[in-house]
Amino acid sequence: MRVLIPALAALSLLVAGAPAVAQSWIGDTGGEVGVTTDNRSKFASKSGGDPAAFAGVYALTPDGAWYVEGEAETIRDSSGSDAELTFAAGWRPQVIGFDLDLAAARKVRLGARPGADTEAWEFTADAERAIGPFEGRLRLQQSPDGAGSTGAWVYYEARLRWDVAPRWTLDAQVGTRDYEDDADDYSGASLGAVYAVTDNLEFDLRLIDTDRAGEDDEPALVVSLIAGF
Repeated sequence: MRVLIPALAALSLLVAGAPAVAQSWIGDTGGEVGVTTDNRSKFASKSGGDPAAFAGVYALTPDGAWYVEGEAETIRDSSGSDAELTFAAGWRPQVIGFDLDLAAARKVRLGARPGADTEAWEFTADAERAIGPFEGRLRLQQSPDGAGSTGAWVYYEARLRWDVAPRWTLDAQVGTRDYEDDADDYSGASLGAVYAVTDNLEFDLRLIDTDRAGEDDEPALVVSLIAGF
């Protein structure tokens, strides 16, 4: 959790130390902290199947259209890195009935061996729309050069979410990641159930499977507890 302190401090100083600016362009602020039995991204484990912790903060413009955010999470990779920081900025317009989310993120890994490639850019385009009682989302992500030995890649994902009860949400996701170099492309899927224990505390239960090389052949059950603030 210590890796999140600079991001929290920076946000606090921005809001408290520059009130005139904050009143003009900062609207809602907040964040979350959580723990999980396995840090999964694009269905693949970033923590080697071990438990992980994460935290993030965000700030929105008064109209909610623009945002900046920072996130810290524990990971484990072959470079020796044990944490990753993400700094992102995005725009959320509405176009012909779709809610779009267009973002650019800079990722930095900490604790890696000297000389390791620890930084990468990642670009995301989401399109969401309500479909009756469901909410559908299409996602396109791309990186021109991933961290470590990972080269350029593109990721496609579709998600369907359903609020089945006041505190229960179900969702299903499928996706595929294509690499431009010799790395093995892979696909994955997940089924999840989220229970809102309170307005600021969620319990996430998720069954994840992938055909990524090196991953366990059996689906993984991932449990997370997330607190908002």
